[in-house]
Amino acid sequence: MNNTGKILLIGGAATALVIGVVHVAKTSDTADKIDLHLENFGIKKQGISGIGAIKLPGKVVFKADIKASNPTGNDLIISKPYLKVFYKNIQIGNSNASGETINLKAKDVTYINDVDVEFHALDVLPIMPDFLKYIADRFTGKPSTRKVRVDILTTANGISTTQTKEVSI
Repeated sequence: MNNTGKILLIGGAATALVIGVVHVAKTSDTADKIDLHLENFGIKKQGISGIGAIKLPGKVVFKADIKASNPTGNDLIISKPYLKVFYKNIQIGNSNASGETINLKAKDVTYINDVDVEFHALDVLPIMPDFLKYIADRFTGKPSTRKVRVDILTTANGISTTQTKEVSI
């Protein structure tokens, strides 16, 4: 190979590397600026299954609606958010992992609705012994009095981010 060919090959490889680095930097910056906000977090209508003296273990299902804001000028594909719920720093609930992806358009808002978060009685009762009565009271219309921490985990082009919100259940 002559010198001109080597120079063109090295120049092309260097250009591709620079373009790749710029793309990764833009993606990283975009991923850092994504804001995930819990719009709603409440008991799903048919959210109780197996709660009672005979059917334990049971679960209560909450529904989370998330608003994802992408204020940047770049589109971004993220994984469907995975939620973990903590009470007094002990995990008491979580959503199901999903391979689903969501396209966040540049300078736009995307709504991610109906993310089911399950609370299993055997996980919750040791930390919150009155959980079943509390949930029954919530179904009868009593206001929520308990706060939990929700970690919202997502991945954008291989970059994992976690945002933490406090909500009432």
